Amino acid sequence: RRETLKRRSQKQMPDAGVLDRIPARQSQPGFAIDFEEALQRLPDRAKQVFLLYDVEGYPHEEIARTMGISTGTSKSQLHRARLMMREHLR
Repeated sequence: RRETLKRRSQKQMPDAGVLDRIPARQSQPGFAIDFEEALQRLPDRAKQVFLLYDVEGYPHEEIARTMGISTGTSKSQLHRARLMMREHLR
């Protein structure tokens, strides 16, 4: 664990000039509404895993314990949720 933390701290941020050259995404009117609608369309378990992992930042192991499912099920539900969100937001 210590080595992992050490390696992470040794990573360097890219030159600020590189970040300035990356084009910014244009915000689209109604995106927040579309996102909320897409989220509401998810099956309950997929929605819970999506919110816990991608929004709240919980690890799969903790999600699995909390929801009474396996870690693999947590991962597959997240994958399912992301695919469904992506499809709806296209």
